Amino acid sequence: MTNSFHHQSIKDLGKGFEITGETSDGIIEAIESKENCFYMGVQWHPEMMIARGNKNMKKVFDLFIEKAKY
Repeated sequence: MTNSFHHQSIKDLGKGFEITGETSDGIIEAIESKENCFYMGVQWHPEMMIARGNKNMKKVFDLFIEKAKY
């Protein structure tokens, strides 16, 4: 589930990335690196979803913080 509407989105995925989140109408909402480095991109607003009570969105930030410690 996402909370945004887009007038732009990813058309061609960059080398080494995979789609890990997509809306039912085909808009790419999340990508991650398939390689050794940690790269993650999201196009929705997880911070706003947390503010509205969606505790699952905190996982996005928890993972970022965990990876940033290294």
